This record gives sequence, C-alpha cells and structure tokens, in this order.
Amino acid sequence: IHGVRHILHGEADIVAVVGGLMDLSEFELQGLMSLGAMGGIRFHDRPEAACRPFDRDREGFIYGEGCGCIILEKRQQAEARKAKIHGSIAGYGISMDGTRNPNPSLDGEKAVMNRAMKMAGVRPEQIDYINTHGSGSIIGDEIELEALRQTGLNTARVNATKSLTGHLLSAAGVVECIATFVQMQHGFFHPTRNLDHPIASDINWVSADSEEGVIGCAISNSFGFGGINTAIVMRSE
Repeated sequence: IHGVRHILHGEADIVAVVGGLMDLSEFELQGLMSLGAMGGIRFHDRPEAACRPFDRDREGFIYGEGCGCIILEKRQQAEARKAKIHGSIAGYGISMDGTRNPNPSLDGEKAVMNRAMKMAGVRPEQIDYINTHGSGSIIGDEIELEALRQTGLNTARVNATKSLTGHLLSAAGVVECIATFVQMQHGFFHPTRNLDHPIASDINWVSADSEEGVIGCAISNSFGFGGINTAIVMRSE
C-alpha cells in the first residue's frame, strides 16, 4: 500500500516492495506461544498437519520462513519499457484499530475491504477470489469469515496461502500478493491444506485440491497484531 501511495503521489517512478525473511528467536517463539497466538503443540508429532487455517482443529498460526519482492510502477511506464505486467493493484484499505494483543477487529476488517472495493470501483459480487489472512488463529479465523459475510464477499472462492507456507510474518503480505497474481495468471485456485473440518459451511472454500478457475478481480487480506488491518483489490491482465 505504501508503495502504491509513493507512485500515486509522484514520489517515485518505480518501487521495489520487499517482504524480508523474519527469523524468530526461541524467546520470541515462546512469547507468541504464551500469548496464545501460535500453535504446534497438538500436532508436534505430525508437523505437516499443524498448519490448518479455518479448520476446527486449528490452535494458532504456525511460523514459516520466506520472502518475496514485487515491482510496482505506473502502467504507462511499464508498457513503454515493454515490461511483462502481471496484474494491477486497483484499490486498498488500511486501518489502525488499536486492539489489544492479537485480538482482531471485525469493524476494522470490514472497513478495509469496503474501502479497497470503493477505491477500485467494484462491488462485492465482482470479486472472484479472496486470498484470506487465514492464519489459523482461534478467534481471528472466525472474525475474518464474519467480516466476509458482512461485506457480501462470502460467495467468492476462498483459500489460505498460509496453509501452504506457514505464517511468514513480515513477508506474509507480499508473498500472498504474489500467490494471488500467480493464480490469476495461470487460471487456478490453490488448495487450503489441512482443511479437513471447515469451521463454516457457507463459505465457498477451495479445500484439499487445486481447482481451475478464472480470477478477474481478487482481494488479499492482511491483519496484524494491535488491529493493523489492510486489504488490496487486485486485477488480472
């Protein structure tokens, strides 16, 4: 979002948005466990099953490692230099709700999705796909689904990239944006791993297997500690 703002305000012609790898110490990992934010105890002997966003048996996010980079620039400039355009960011929403610890904010999550759609000039029924924050948080997953319902987005296809990568922390938003563009380009929805018992039946899940599908317009959500809520609307080419 800040990269888009730099370009829209004429502060930069091109922006490299980097989500860097975040390495946690044993003390930080224990702190996140103590907060009740991170899981891994129940499935300590089956680590491949531990990361399970939106599943009944989730117990918190599972830490992952990764990084990513996206290059942003105005379309006219990209076309002039004959760059390959992977898609566009058409709108965004950001809010700072000041909630306590990892507690989510339903109003904040709804607000950023509505703001992103308003800026992009699209209606909820025009959104084909939601790349959820989907961290596996006990409370957070429930709140995100309720936010989708109350914004009219629960009919879009839904999956969770974190089920494949774990929670990449500072890199999560960038990597999930990349994952959304990859799905747009190649016409598919990736699976949501370990979604054996979904916590809701009124959501249009992509569960165990990837599926073919056309994504013209998508939303990618990122919700952080303290009520830092963001959503971006993305369009394919």
